[in-house]
Amino acid sequence: MRLCKKLLLIVVAILISLSSLIHPLSTHVSNAQASISWTKYTGQLSLGSEKYVADASVIKDGDTYRMWYTHGKTDLLTVSGILGGIRSAVPGGIVGNIATLALVAFLGNIDLTTAELNTIRDMMDGSSTVIGYATSTDRINWAVQNSQALADSGAAWNSVGSPTVIKDDTAPTPELYKMWFTRIKTSLTQTQLQTILTNMGTAGLRKQALLDLLNSTSTVIGYATSPNGNAPWTVVNPQVLSGGSGAAWNSVAAPTVIKDDTALPAERYKMWFTNGKKDITQATLDALDPATFGINELVDIIDGTSTVIGYATSPDGNAPWTVVNPQVLPGGSGAWNSVADPAVVKDGPTYRMWFTRGNTNLTRANLRTLATEVAGKANSIRNIINAFSSGNLAQLFENLRTLDITTIKGLLTGTNTVIGYVTSTNGTNWAVENPQHLVGVSSSAWSSVAAPTVVKDSEAY
Repeated sequence: MRLCKKLLLIVVAILISLSSLIHPLSTHVSNAQASISWTKYTGQLSLGSEKYVADASVIKDGDTYRMWYTHGKTDLLTVSGILGGIRSAVPGGIVGNIATLALVAFLGNIDLTTAELNTIRDMMDGSSTVIGYATSTDRINWAVQNSQALADSGAAWNSVGSPTVIKDDTAPTPELYKMWFTRIKTSLTQTQLQTILTNMGTAGLRKQALLDLLNSTSTVIGYATSPNGNAPWTVVNPQVLSGGSGAAWNSVAAPTVIKDDTALPAERYKMWFTNGKKDITQATLDALDPATFGINELVDIIDGTSTVIGYATSPDGNAPWTVVNPQVLPGGSGAWNSVADPAVVKDGPTYRMWFTRGNTNLTRANLRTLATEVAGKANSIRNIINAFSSGNLAQLFENLRTLDITTIKGLLTGTNTVIGYVTSTNGTNWAVENPQHLVGVSSSAWSSVAAPTVVKDSEAY
């Protein structure tokens, strides 16, 4: 089943796109001295039976810590359902959209049969991301209060995720807790999607199919309120901030919001968000040859696509939001130079931001080798999936034993994501305190850290 190849490529593409080399931050950024250090809890947080959890937002409310988090949800109980759950964790952030660029070019001469199209549609219809809610008194052991505190219709195209929540003690009860979240938005019908998926596997049509998908699907930021942080959450506005055109490279996502009562009334709510950026021109895209579209063209597109961190303000948190600066924290050109997932705390006169950035020693040549290696494992991965799906455990273990991904692991040894740290006195001009404020235990992709949420608790963070 060729679907397994595509799913594996998505995972690898995400690692490449998120775990990419960040050039020294330049625009609006200066150097400064680090002042905060972190001590890691060596265990694993307890969150019940939740799976595919990511992108948490945490606040301290009295003696209680409240967490809202993204997690995958699937109605499928087969292996397709399991893989669908993994895939469903992607749309919560904008980098998932960038990663999709890698999907098509790696497909090669894939014949998408009707059965595979049905499987893909079933996964998309039965899998999504939702926002759950949990509480804790010690920050480590969490009790899930509601696994679907905020959800959409249940299909992948209607996923929500990457929440940021504040408690507004000055608001009336129905608006006491305020949430901004990422939402998938698409103009595609099921028929149009089927046509795109078919064309992705047809020589000469792949480029246009890719562009059709990217030009019709994006992420936007919505706004909801709740009297208790649990349920009900009322979606006040499904789109308080968008990137404009509705295309993937104009997406916005993963916001962090603070309410600043010392600011001017029109700027009381302040948001920093992941913002899509496309440096490639339409002429460059038009010049790509559909008949030969492959890894070289893919690298050119990714080189001209990245994410940056933007900054916007609002008088009430709903509308309008005014984008003060779409690149308040830039990374560099290309997806491997992206920054994303801001978390901002205002500490007296100082704004402190932690964010995801990447490290990699991958070169363009290594990326091509990586793509070739992944594509070359398609039959092995397919055999593993088929053995698992059929319940043949003996064959499954044998297929796993013989799967050799040594080259892939070696290429990704120096690629991971880290959490950087910058400060500001106005929320607009940022000074680099530490580009690697929190790191994994090694430099490999399997030891990445990302998507921070930070709470100021007395004198501790």
